[in-house]
Parts: sequence; structure tokens; C-alpha cells
Amino acid sequence: MHIREAQFPSDQAAVVALIREYAAWLDIDMSFQNFEAEMAQISHQYSLPKGMLWVVQESEKLVGCIGFKRFDNSTAEVKRLYVQPAFRGQQTGYKLMQLVINTTRQLGYQRLVLDTVPQTAASHSLYLRLGFTSIAPYNSGPTLATDFFELML
Repeated sequence: MHIREAQFPSDQAAVVALIREYAAWLDIDMSFQNFEAEMAQISHQYSLPKGMLWVVQESEKLVGCIGFKRFDNSTAEVKRLYVQPAFRGQQTGYKLMQLVINTTRQLGYQRLVLDTVPQTAASHSLYLRLGFTSIAPYNSGPTLATDFFELML
């Protein structure tokens, strides 16, 4: 597997398909995040200065991704961490998170935030291992069981 920055427009269709797969796996109505607008403008949403997106490539297929978006002048939000089930258990999520942490730190952000839903409970231990701490909600999550985390960079 190879992790690389997403290239737009060449990766656009595959990235959108992968993120839609992630959304279907979550089984949550993502309209609260303006999901369709995000998908329609993905290259704009995940390109500097607004954000970045990386993909995990296995042979010719994209099997995972992660991104971040600018939340405010000092904060970035981790978005769309997903690795297809067949490719989990290889520390890929950890490597993707490290990439986001290092990149946002280099770009001058002071804090990373993220939200998680019960379907992604397995990633909670990853976030805690990386130094994230639980915080009060910074947005209206999709469920009452949404957890919120931050990492001071």
C-alpha cells in the first residue's frame, strides 16, 4: 500500500466513490454536513489553503483516505478517515493520522479537532494513543452519541 496526496481532477471520481462508501458504511444521514456540496466541490474543499486529502492506494485501487479542513485560523478538523475493511489492521489509520498531525503542525495550525460516531469506536483508542483528549462538542454531531476530540499541536 502506498499513501499519497490526492491528485485532482484525476483522482476525483475514485475519491468521491471511496468517501461515499465510507458514508454508507457509517449508515448516517450526512446532510447535516452539506455532504453533497462537499462531494461536488471536493477538489476545492480539500486543496490548500482550505485543506488537504490523502489516499491509500493498493495497486490501481484507492482503499483509504483522510483529509483535513481549515476550521478557523488556528484549528484544522480531521475529516474522512476511512480504510476499507479488507485493508485494516496494518497501522494504516495510524500512518494517516500521523500525516495529518505533522502536516497541520508544519502549516502552522495550533489545534486539531475531530468528531466520531459509535460506528468508529475502534478509532477512539487510536486518537487517545496519539494524544487527543475528549472535548465539548464544537458542532452539532449526527447523533447524541457523537464524541469530540482535540489535539494541541
